Formats: sequence, C-alpha cells, structure tokens
Amino acid sequence: MNKSLKCYSLNEVAELLGVHYNTVRNNIKCGKLHAFRAGAGKRSTLRVYEKDLKLMMEIDSKKILDQVIETRVAEELAKRKV
Repeated sequence: MNKSLKCYSLNEVAELLGVHYNTVRNNIKCGKLHAFRAGAGKRSTLRVYEKDLKLMMEIDSKKILDQVIETRVAEELAKRKV
C-alpha cells in the first residue's frame, strides 16, 4: 500500500514555523530546506515535504542546543576565573 507523502505550501510552512514567507524562501535558496515544484508551467508552486521540514527542524534544534551548551560552559568557565 503506497502512503502518499504529506507536503506543504510555503505559506503553510511559514505559518507552522511562525516565520515570514520570505524566511522560508531564503531557507530554500540557501539549501537549508528542500522544496520541489508541483504542477506545470506558470501555475507550478513550490512545496515542501513534511519529512524535509522535520529534518530541518531537527538540525536547527540541535544547533540551538549546541549554542546553549557552549554559552553555559563559557559562563561557567568565566565564573571560575573570577
């Protein structure tokens, strides 16, 4: 049984992430988020598979966590030097 993949328009992605539409477009342009063209010709639109959106969110959350850890370690080391 083939299960169709869930996909979102760029407006839906922006709404889900709480960011501006242009932020989503920029993430696609820089390769951070994969998108594909649905439809043909001038009426085609960019879409994002749910799995690609989840992957980007996982990568971003890991980067944020790493930044938080680095900051806390730096703060702790600064306290020890005083």
